[in-house]
Amino acid sequence: VPEGLGDWGKDWRRRRDLEMRDPFETMRHSNPAYIARNHRIEAAISAGVAGDFEPFHTLNTVLGSPYQDQPEHAAFRTPPTADEVVKQTFCGT
Repeated sequence: VPEGLGDWGKDWRRRRDLEMRDPFETMRHSNPAYIARNHRIEAAISAGVAGDFEPFHTLNTVLGSPYQDQPEHAAFRTPPTADEVVKQTFCGT
């Protein structure tokens, strides 16, 4: 056990070994691959205001299965590019 982890580290290793799960599989089921990123939400809102609701429907579909691999929607996993960064939001995020 690395220095500084003490009993917590020992307890964690014991629990990990008891669960007998592949750690990568556990992480895949515990951490969503797709999250509601501000730049995607902003793009869906902007398109909707202009009358195009397809980006909203696509975003809704992607976020409906956030733990599933969706290669056709790989772009939804990436952070914003410099020109996509949302500097101010109005929904509390």
